[in-house]
Amino acid sequence: MAKKRTRRLKSVATELVKKAREAMLTSVQVFNNPQIEFKSELFIVTNIIAWTYLLHAHYRKKKIEYRRRKPGSKRFQRTKNGAIYHWSLEDCLDSADCPLDDIVKKNIRFLIGIRHEIEHQMTRRIDDQLSAKFQASALNFNNTIKKSFGKRYRLDSEQAFSIQFASISEDTARELMAQADLPQHIQTYIVQYENGLTQAEYDDPRFSYRVAFVRKT
Repeated sequence: MAKKRTRRLKSVATELVKKAREAMLTSVQVFNNPQIEFKSELFIVTNIIAWTYLLHAHYRKKKIEYRRRKPGSKRFQRTKNGAIYHWSLEDCLDSADCPLDDIVKKNIRFLIGIRHEIEHQMTRRIDDQLSAKFQASALNFNNTIKKSFGKRYRLDSEQAFSIQFASISEDTARELMAQADLPQHIQTYIVQYENGLTQAEYDDPRFSYRVAFVRKT
C-alpha cells in the first residue's frame, strides 16, 4: 500500500512538472511572437501558472500538504462544485518549506502584483519596462526545475534569443524608452515595489535580468 501511494505521489508530481514546463515555454513563446500585441499580460498569467504547478509538484514530491484547510479545522476548503482548493502561488511562496531564495520570491511577487494591476483592465505598452523581470523569472524557473527535478526538464536548450527583422539604431532605442507610456497605476506600483528593495536586491539578476546589446563591427 505504501509503495502504491509513493508511486501515485510521483506520478502526480511528474504530471505537474510537465505542465509547469509547458506553461513556461508557452509564456516565452508568446512573448517572442511578433504577431501578439498583449505580450506582457499573457506572459504574466502563464508564468504564474507555471510557477504554481512547479511549486505544487515540489510539495507533492516532499509529501507536504498544499490543499487549503478550513480555518481552525482539519477539513479542506471546497468550491461550490465540491473540488478541493489548492494553494495559490502566494500561499506557496509563504510556506516555510518553499525551496526558492528570497530574491527569486521577490521577482515572482513583483509579477503577481503587476497581474493584480492589469487583470481587469486594458494596458498600454508595458513590454519594454517589464522584460528584464520576465527574463529573470524564466531563468529562475529553469534553474529551479533543474535543481528540483533533474536536468531532463531543463528549458535552456529549447529557446535562445528572440530574432527581429528590423535593426535598432541608438536613436530608435532612445525613442522607445522615451515613449514607454506606462499607465500611472502600474508606474506607481513599480516605484513602490522597487523602493522596498535594497540596492543589492534591485541589482540582483534573479530579480531583474538586464543586458546591453552592443553592435559588433
